[in-house]
Amino acid sequence: MPLTGYLTASAIEAGLVHLATKHPTICELIVLTEPSIEGRTIRAVKIGDRGRSARPGILVIAGAHAREVVNPDMLLMLGVKLCKANADQTGLTFGGKSYTASALKSLMDATDLYFLPLVNPDGRNFVQSPTGDPMWRKNRNPNPGRPARGVDLNRNYDFLWSSVIGTSSNSNSDT
Repeated sequence: MPLTGYLTASAIEAGLVHLATKHPTICELIVLTEPSIEGRTIRAVKIGDRGRSARPGILVIAGAHAREVVNPDMLLMLGVKLCKANADQTGLTFGGKSYTASALKSLMDATDLYFLPLVNPDGRNFVQSPTGDPMWRKNRNPNPGRPARGVDLNRNYDFLWSSVIGTSSNSNSDT
C-alpha cells in the first residue's frame, strides 16, 4: 500500500518554486546541474539577505532515504515558516523554544541557509506509487550487471565498501 498524506516529489518542487516566487528578496531557487537517475529536476533554496555579498552558509539536506518521508516535508515547512516570519517580522516557536524576530533577522543577515529537502525524488516517487514499495530506501539506479536496483545515497561513497560500518557492495542489501 502506498504512503499517503505526504507531499509528492512534484509537490515539494512546487513548494520550493513558490517560496522563491513569494519571497524573492530573501529566497533564491537553485536548480542542481544533474537531474535524478529518472530525469527529475532536483531543487534547493537559498534563504538569506539576497542583497548582501557571500557569507557563511549552512546546508541542510533531507530525503536521501526514500522511505523517510517526513523529513522533506518538515524541511520545506521550516523554509516556509522562516520566510513568513521574516516577511511578517515575527518570531517563531518550536516546542518550548522561541526565537524573536530580531534573532531570526540576525541569522538571515549573517548566514545563508541552503535547504535541499529532497535529494532522492525517484525513490520518494517509488515509495508513494501504488505499485512501489513503501519500505524502499535507495534511489532507482538500474545498476547494470547487478541483480538489484538502487544506490543508498547516504552511504554510497568511493571508500570503505563492506567495512562493517553499515555499507555493502551487494546490490541486494539496503545499505
